[in-house]
Amino acid sequence: MWYLHRPDRIKRYIENNKRNEERIRNKGKINVIFFASNISMWHYQGLYEEMVKCPRFTPYIVLSPLSSYTIEQKRKHINELRSFFDKKKTGYIDYDTDKMKGYNIKKLSPDILFYPQPYYTVMCKEHRYYKFNKCLLAYYPYFFHRTNLDFEYNEDFHNRAWRLYYETKFQKKDAKLRAAVGDLNVRIVGYPNADEFKKEPVDVWKPQKRKKKRIIWAPHFTISNDGWVQSGNFLWMADFIVQLAEEYKDTIQIAFKPHPRLLTELYKHPEWGKYKTDEYYKKWEKLDNGQLETNGYIDLFMTSDAMIHDSGSFGVEYQYTLKPVIFVSNDINAYLKTISEFGHKVYDLHYIAKSKEDILNFIDNIVIKGADVMYNKRCKFVNDYLFPPNNLSVAKNTMNDILRSLSPNQ
Repeated sequence: MWYLHRPDRIKRYIENNKRNEERIRNKGKINVIFFASNISMWHYQGLYEEMVKCPRFTPYIVLSPLSSYTIEQKRKHINELRSFFDKKKTGYIDYDTDKMKGYNIKKLSPDILFYPQPYYTVMCKEHRYYKFNKCLLAYYPYFFHRTNLDFEYNEDFHNRAWRLYYETKFQKKDAKLRAAVGDLNVRIVGYPNADEFKKEPVDVWKPQKRKKKRIIWAPHFTISNDGWVQSGNFLWMADFIVQLAEEYKDTIQIAFKPHPRLLTELYKHPEWGKYKTDEYYKKWEKLDNGQLETNGYIDLFMTSDAMIHDSGSFGVEYQYTLKPVIFVSNDINAYLKTISEFGHKVYDLHYIAKSKEDILNFIDNIVIKGADVMYNKRCKFVNDYLFPPNNLSVAKNTMNDILRSLSPNQ
């Protein structure tokens, strides 16, 4: 975007953050808002709980579905969030699903706003960041960065933000190269889900009469090959993976874990539409050795045996499980040209599928027979790069930075 590179605009963002920082530093309680859009992108639970315990903060969770989804999806996501927070006995400020309107957060006199995504058009109009110039904007990535494209580092939000809490030194380096503001507002705290992968998982798989290998299929939403960095494999894989589940019903079970936006894209697709899409999703729910997963994924990952995907962040996050994973791409060399130094390290840990035969070989030899030659390489990668710094949780690292930055003695 042309305006991101105007020095006067970047200077204005930096000065505004300094003024807001000074004002907040000299007040008592700091009011913090965490926007929650859907379960898959909710990464702030740990940080919220840390703030609840700290007398300096008054944190709020505000439900705010993403504007790009259908009304049906928005209501579904809000209901899932309500259930999630109710089970945790975590308070939240609700979204009006009758009027489809977000809560007026100005009533809370917010000081810091934590967003689930850095793109202003995805939030409901009541919660778009450019309306809150007197607040400090902050962000945990909703995915693990593995490319260094502008939309990951150089959107308007990235340059306005007070803090971008990134995963590793590689993301800080990419931000310095890509963002107009450089890495001025970047702090390395680790990936927020790293804390979740350390917890004892819950078995979310459909019970089977005999033990079977558990495989996740996680297709991305990019189905049209329209210039995105993904490969758009869903259309040719959809029937194949169902057939595979049926043919291997005695040895494997498959969890269909689509990107949340895939449903929206299929509804718009001329060869799919709402009816065909809904029937396809229902088919996965009904399969004896299959299941549809549209909520969280940590427990699913940790209790699985392998994953097939063409997604982005999942390729990094699945490494925490130390289980084998295969990436589907009919032109892996072209894909690798779009990713960062860190991304290359990630895909070096993947088996690669260009065809149905490659996927069958992965299942037969790597998953069922256990001929997994990359296990030690994955272990080293996880130990070298995926644990948060300072031997602390991501939430603790973040809290320490906020408290240090906003201390009255600064």
